[in-house]
This record gives sequence, structure tokens and C-alpha cells, in this order.
Amino acid sequence: MKRAKSLRALLAAGTARVRAERGLSEQQAAELLRSYGLVTWQVGTLTQVEAGVRPLAVEELLLLCAAYRVSLAELAGSDPDEVELAAGARL
Repeated sequence: MKRAKSLRALLAAGTARVRAERGLSEQQAAELLRSYGLVTWQVGTLTQVEAGVRPLAVEELLLLCAAYRVSLAELAGSDPDEVELAAGARL
């Protein structure tokens, strides 16, 4: 049985994908995200999020979507594999 991808990994990949689609460097993206209220975000913060190392608070996730002008569904992408929301809970 194939292992489900974690929600953090799914959002990390989506964040990196959307930034690349927008043609933004990490520095440009960090500046944009700060202008949308993620005032403490630096390039390193974005790098950690895109690597799936740093979890996203709900508020951060919503601001990230607003800054990149995508819905949460668009950020998550269309990966057909199962996503593990929590231990034993899959979508």
C-alpha cells in the first residue's frame, strides 16, 4: 500500500509550485508575503515552508493564498494520492 503524503508536504509543494508559476524569486516572494501581513517572514521562513520543515498556521496559510492570489484548493493542487491529515485520518 502506498504511503499517504502529509498535508504539510502537499502544502509545501504547492507553495513552491505557485511561487515558481508566478516567476517570483524567494526574495520577491518574501517581500510580497510581508506586504500581505506575514511581517516576520524572511527568505529562510519561505525556504522552510517550501521544504515542508515549518508548519503553517491557518492564518499564515490564508495570507499566503491571498498574496499568491490562489484558493486553498489551487495551492494544494490536483495530486490524486491520499493525503494524511493526522495519524489515521486521510483525505
